[in-house]
Amino acid sequence: MTQPRRPRGASFAKRTPARKRRARWALLLPGALFIGIALLAHFNDRFVFRYADPYTTIALWSVFLLWPFVLYWLQYSPGASAVEKKYPISWVRDGIVMPFMAALMVALVFAAPLGWLFAAVAWSDVPVERVGATVVEVGTHARRKGCDQYATLRLAGAEKKTCLDGLYPPSVMRPGQELSVGTKSSAFGFLIVSIAPASGPP
Repeated sequence: MTQPRRPRGASFAKRTPARKRRARWALLLPGALFIGIALLAHFNDRFVFRYADPYTTIALWSVFLLWPFVLYWLQYSPGASAVEKKYPISWVRDGIVMPFMAALMVALVFAAPLGWLFAAVAWSDVPVERVGATVVEVGTHARRKGCDQYATLRLAGAEKKTCLDGLYPPSVMRPGQELSVGTKSSAFGFLIVSIAPASGPP
């Protein structure tokens, strides 16, 4: 005699509150990390992060130190069987796929918060301040995925290679040109929000 089929939500309903919270975090955390990476890709070309060098050093050392633990966890996690089915050749799975996934996971944990950090400055109501800038180098303009034209600017004691799309007319900027740049400042850097000729309107 066949057993009556349980409703799909029955197993979830029987979970304890702690297990339900863990299940929600298991969905929310990866989503937050990937959104953070998307925000980082969007704002990185226009954000001058003053602590980029020490942060990069810490992130690289963390990847090096935490990678073995994350790799061990991946190898014995519930999803390991799915990876084994997808990559049945052991040396490919254990020598390439799993190590790469472990390093990527640690890198995501350090890169994604920067995206949220940069976005918080962009979305804040911090007033825009104008600072002087000098054009160091201008890339050629070409229709391409991501950014059509880059330029390196010297401003506020830093040099920044930034995307000009939506900020300055294409193929107009020249090396040595003086600019007036609108920025949103924070304790850890500033975001470039506008670029105009130095003689232009404030």
